[in-house]
Amino acid sequence: MPPLPVIPNAVKVSYTWSLSGAATAVITFGITTSLSDLAAVASAIDSHVTAGMWGPISAAASATEIKLFKYDGVTPTFTAPVTGAKYTGQDIGTEAEIAPAALVSFRTATRGQWARGRCYLPFISEGATGNGSLLDAVRVSTQSAWDGFRNGMSGGGTPLAVISLANQPALNPPHTPTARLVISSTVEAHLATQRRRQDRLRRS
Repeated sequence: MPPLPVIPNAVKVSYTWSLSGAATAVITFGITTSLSDLAAVASAIDSHVTAGMWGPISAAASATEIKLFKYDGVTPTFTAPVTGAKYTGQDIGTEAEIAPAALVSFRTATRGQWARGRCYLPFISEGATGNGSLLDAVRVSTQSAWDGFRNGMSGGGTPLAVISLANQPALNPPHTPTARLVISSTVEAHLATQRRRQDRLRRS
């Protein structure tokens, strides 16, 4: 497999989540930053994370670590533990749905599939859902928390970004690896299942 492209200032952020030690899942999104010290980047992200971002996640689940991958071709992946109440699922229900996830979609100022992103919130509590969708009160409160996170990250110099690894110069217009700033995020009402694309490199 060819090496990943170099994308200036682009960083993939991954949180590993554990469900009572029985299962694990990863929440992934992209950012851009001019900071070279990934420990400082992790600290900056941590300062904007709030418990409300995990509103529909079962209280039996919690994040255990953060991983930061910089698309510069040389920097090793940074890994550090995360702890505390703000890294724990917020729904009091302990019965979690394993397959479906809550979907947070990201939009940029550019149209097209390469300019859109998403992340999946795993281990959704059964008590936070009804008829295959998030309860409206849960969705609204989680939306508010993600809006606050996005705005805080933008103001803190580590804005959310959709990172595209697509490299198809023959297209018109051509698609090259890039990181586009997120201008809006939406916590979707419907639940989703993460789709893995086997025929092309995945976006962050």
